[in-house]
Amino acid sequence: MKLNSILTGIIISLFSIVFSRVSAQHLLEKNDYNTIFFEVSHPESNNVSYLFGTHHAFSKSFFETLDVPKKKLQESNVVILESLDIPGQNSEDIINARTKTTNWRKYLSQDDLIYAQNLLKNGPVNFDKLTPTELYITLARVYYIKVCAARTNDDSNLTLDGYIGSIAKQNNATTIGLETVKEQLEIINKDVAGMPRKVHEKRLNSLIDLLRNNTRTRRCEDSETYRNQEFIYNLDYECQNNLMLTDRNNKWMQVIPERIMNNNCFIAVGLSHLRFKCGLISQLRDMGFRVLPIKTSSFLGSYFKNMDFSKGAVKLEPNLISTNQIEYNTSFDVQSQTLYYTISSSDWSESNIMKSQFQNGAFSKPEKVKFDGRFYNNADVHIQSDGQYLYYIGDDSDIWRSKRKDGQWSKLEKLPSSINSIAPEAYPITTNSGNLYFSRASRASSYDIYVARYNNGKYEEAIKLPSTINSDLLESDAWVAPDESFMIFARKDDPNGFGVTDLYISFNESGQWTEAKNLGQTYNSEGVDGSPWLTPDYKYLFLTSTRYSPNPKQFDGGLDLYVMEFNLNNFKK
Repeated sequence: MKLNSILTGIIISLFSIVFSRVSAQHLLEKNDYNTIFFEVSHPESNNVSYLFGTHHAFSKSFFETLDVPKKKLQESNVVILESLDIPGQNSEDIINARTKTTNWRKYLSQDDLIYAQNLLKNGPVNFDKLTPTELYITLARVYYIKVCAARTNDDSNLTLDGYIGSIAKQNNATTIGLETVKEQLEIINKDVAGMPRKVHEKRLNSLIDLLRNNTRTRRCEDSETYRNQEFIYNLDYECQNNLMLTDRNNKWMQVIPERIMNNNCFIAVGLSHLRFKCGLISQLRDMGFRVLPIKTSSFLGSYFKNMDFSKGAVKLEPNLISTNQIEYNTSFDVQSQTLYYTISSSDWSESNIMKSQFQNGAFSKPEKVKFDGRFYNNADVHIQSDGQYLYYIGDDSDIWRSKRKDGQWSKLEKLPSSINSIAPEAYPITTNSGNLYFSRASRASSYDIYVARYNNGKYEEAIKLPSTINSDLLESDAWVAPDESFMIFARKDDPNGFGVTDLYISFNESGQWTEAKNLGQTYNSEGVDGSPWLTPDYKYLFLTSTRYSPNPKQFDGGLDLYVMEFNLNNFKK
């Protein structure tokens, strides 16, 4: 885009200051989230909101590549930004109204002064009324755009925040500013109060040299880190800047929680405000909100587009994932797009959890999963929706879990006796509320589905689900929607079914599970069909099946992983 359009309507970029002060080793380290987008909910509210971390050098061309945030912005009735674009109260209005000017000869050489003036001559701001800090931030933003190519040539002249605000206005959404532009200007100038003139002079000279020579530096790596969403959030680290981060975050948190409880909000603030202990993510979680990382692009979108579902279920990666061994039980770490599943020996005496990551358009070679550096005999894997815990069934037929630590699965923890009993347990799955669903063996029906509700930081005694779900047959392999609005599970040997085990669906209506209905022949076969797992948009169903096996009624090497299209609306009343 043209440089003069970049500078039209200058919005001060607070992000560039905070961004440059955090430790570089943390900025470029790959993290478990790999996203700048988070879903926010609360057990006592039916509303769902979203946090979006912005970088003010980016704009329309970047946001338009993010189909999930775009969709959620359209669905939100309240949009919360750092500040609002209000005529007469923008940065250029405030700066141009000043009577005090800066003697630039104290800060810039003659050549640097001429270069900076020419660079900004088509902008709306009176150059001489900028402070040294405001000039530095403006030039830094130009550097990101001009040298680091944060925008395309035909991009919008708005910041990313401004572009989001323009969409909100088009949608007639209520917009809220967390602070005024005047307050922002006061903060950035106060943050460097007392900085020696020589320091101002040195950093302005350095930045102008980089712009003049079109020199790419670590700053450009920073913008690529943002573009690739490779931040580590350091939620256990203390904030290092009270004025720029801690104080502002604390002030914003006087507004945000109430809005989230009562509205479907889209909150767009500089990414640094989401990070560290003082960040919005940590503060919201401390208040009981559930904050889940969300991928900004559709889950496995490119993979599904290349699949032919015209004949129904498609075997998942033959000879790579689905082999002549026994594979079953699907769960995904959605954030990293990593598939977890179970593989067993032909006599079922040994089972192991495997993983395969979808990257660069393909699944990687599967590998066994280690826990605290060791391999275990385990099965029925489930990844919690935020990717922080892995649950499974151990060789003692009890439910265990492991917490992700530094990208690895840590020491195992056995769940309490309110869940694990003297009878075998199977197939655990958690929901957004923390509730844990699983199956438990019984003499009467082989297996039934139970739920252990999570209240006040601990699990209550597990209870058996009602007869609308459980029968005198085997029920297991429950996949429960994150909001517990419906579940899909397997039932065995139903005389009215289609095969050995069929998939059924039940909806949660006002706290009561409806009578389970068979998914029908579209989804069930004459053989074994179980272990359902739905993608976050509910458009694709992963399952375990023997449908194309020579002996479909046998639990053997014909048991493989499959995926097929799914339409939830077909089962709603």
